[in-house]
Amino acid sequence: MKIGEAFNHKPTENSYATIGIFVVVLSALGLLIAGYLTVRHFQHAQIGVCPVFGDGCDIVTSSKYSVLFGFLPLALLGVFYYLTIFTAQTIYAFSGNKTVLEFSAYISTMGALFSVYLLYLQGFVIGAYCFYCVSSAIVSLLIFLFEIPLLGFYINEKIWSWRVEKSMTILFDKTTE
Repeated sequence: MKIGEAFNHKPTENSYATIGIFVVVLSALGLLIAGYLTVRHFQHAQIGVCPVFGDGCDIVTSSKYSVLFGFLPLALLGVFYYLTIFTAQTIYAFSGNKTVLEFSAYISTMGALFSVYLLYLQGFVIGAYCFYCVSSAIVSLLIFLFEIPLLGFYINEKIWSWRVEKSMTILFDKTTE
């Protein structure tokens, strides 16, 4: 048996369902985090307890980078992001419409890239970290990692399978003993 053969399989409906369960749970968690930050923003209240980074939560959430265009809190964008992912996965669970999985994978890619940018801002521009913001970024990155197979598979099923097979054959052209 060739080593690369382990990677040469197509996802099954069960694997999509499993991914969907993880993504729904993660998006619900992200929705709670972003919802909490959004409520605190509109209450004009400090976050208060930041379990890990001291005063970092209040520093980050009161910075000029916590809003877009001077009025739109990033936390509210997070609510819409997680709600979109949650809804797409739920639609798939009830309808089997794989187009929403592709949509969800593209949205999660944008969310992951934006999360990395926000982590950069916290660490190198603002100079403080917010526990809730970092937690949301981790959730967003995990959603993206779970959805990578969906993105790769649904762009073009045949090309994806061919590329995986060829790349694994090239990388692992030796047989195991």
